[in-house]
Amino acid sequence: MIDNDSIPIYLDTTEISEEDEIGVDLRTLSTYQIDPKVNGITSSLYYINDFSEVYTDDFNLSLEIKNETDNALGGCQEIEVYMLYDGGAIGIPLARKGCISNLNLMAFDQYIDGKKNDLSAFGVEFESYQELSFGAEEDVFKVWVNEDLAYEMPVDNPVKAIKGISVHFMGTGAIKNVVLKNTNNISYRLNENLVN
Repeated sequence: MIDNDSIPIYLDTTEISEEDEIGVDLRTLSTYQIDPKVNGITSSLYYINDFSEVYTDDFNLSLEIKNETDNALGGCQEIEVYMLYDGGAIGIPLARKGCISNLNLMAFDQYIDGKKNDLSAFGVEFESYQELSFGAEEDVFKVWVNEDLAYEMPVDNPVKAIKGISVHFMGTGAIKNVVLKNTNNISYRLNENLVN
């Protein structure tokens, strides 16, 4: 979906998938006569499904992600990745270095404000894809950015069914190699379901 001045434009799967990546690019914006230099837009990807054997007490979601908005436009190239579960969501932010205080992390009913906490590990450079991974196991929630541990916290983790994934780009962006799995090696490779 493209949110252009609060007017949503719903995109077909054929408009967001190309080879091994899924995303919204400048060509798609031009199809709808949207100029990102003029219009403040957010583009979002959603995948809602029954991940029947992966729950919030034992999961790992990994993906490669990039924001393709031109850095020269002065934006922070912010991204938010959400894993949706029964009754809540986990929200992981990324942004261009220098914009970290804008970020907020959300996990298991806890909100971590970037103005009051050090979220500098969530600052990246989007010249290429960045690796993001997060998950819970043995009552500990962890987030890795480019294979470095970025955040960790203990959780009294109730078992909730995972219902979906959404990704929100300030501007345009893309994802690839999206995998949701648990320690029993039950996994869902989302690109295989969306691309083609």
